[in-house]
Amino acid sequence: MLNYLYVEKRGHKIIKTKVLVCGGGTIGHVTPALAILENVDHDLLWLGTDRIDSIVLKSKKIKHINQNLKSGRNFKSAFFHFLALTKTFKIIRDFNPEIVIGTGGYASFPGLIAAKIMNKKIILIEPNAKPGWANKILKRIANKIFCSKKLQNYFGKKAIGINVPVYKKYKQFKKEEIRKKLNIKENMFVLCVTGGSQGSQKINKMITESLKMINETFSQIFIFWQCGSGSEEIKKSLDNQKIPYKVNKFTDSLDEWMCASDIVICRAGACTLAEIKALGKKSILIPLKTKDNHQFANAEEHAAEYTAEVLSQDASCTLFIKTLKKIKKLKNPQSKGLRAGEKIAKLIFN
Repeated sequence: MLNYLYVEKRGHKIIKTKVLVCGGGTIGHVTPALAILENVDHDLLWLGTDRIDSIVLKSKKIKHINQNLKSGRNFKSAFFHFLALTKTFKIIRDFNPEIVIGTGGYASFPGLIAAKIMNKKIILIEPNAKPGWANKILKRIANKIFCSKKLQNYFGKKAIGINVPVYKKYKQFKKEEIRKKLNIKENMFVLCVTGGSQGSQKINKMITESLKMINETFSQIFIFWQCGSGSEEIKKSLDNQKIPYKVNKFTDSLDEWMCASDIVICRAGACTLAEIKALGKKSILIPLKTKDNHQFANAEEHAAEYTAEVLSQDASCTLFIKTLKKIKKLKNPQSKGLRAGEKIAKLIFN
């Protein structure tokens, strides 16, 4: 029997599906699930970590349990995962969700294993072009797996190829309106630079050292820059070149900054790339080097089907300027994936 929470609202009974989400640690393990669930009336509980997911979920007033997990593949990590697994059985028994969603990463593991043992319906989300170790293992116990079309063969019959979901608000974004709101003139050539929520010193260094060449090569420049640490030094460099800007260590308005821009310069996280597609933006992608290099796979897949160039984070300023000139001449791409969250929600809950 499906388990629902019945809520009285204006004299009517509203059915809310009970959903347990397992995952966290990075924003990429949070946003896709939230973008799906905003299309559904639900009662949500989230098993995650004490990292960025706890901050985001707290701001959205979503019930969140920190599992006290340790990342890595060693005895200490395995011990904490075992402890979390034993606690998760009680959490699932008490909450009794109809559906359990795994967003990938080490934080999804205990909850999904417990959910399988307790015979719950399991949904996996794999936003990256290269699956992580957790989803490689958990694919065996999932009922459905949402992934890129190129990963459908890897995940088999359970897989549904679809774009990474983005929030519904992206449907309403219009470049002209956002520029007017942010007081950016129509004729400005606008760059949006971001190294993710923590910033990137490699990207900051590359762009800072290229500012003189940017100023000499292009006219009517404006730069949005989410930089993490080092914001004062970046502001001084921009002031020296007399380039107008808006620089923040972190901003909640990154979506608007991207919308107002002509070119986005960024890492190649799956969610960032999905937002670039939804907004119809050209981009220069500078993937983060990791053990599995999943961002390189993301960047290559994105550039193969969209208007983007991929650069190493160690690329020279000369190569960066050459790439910027090249992509500026290209046509703006069309928006893609705006309804992915809605489509996935229907496939899960109908």
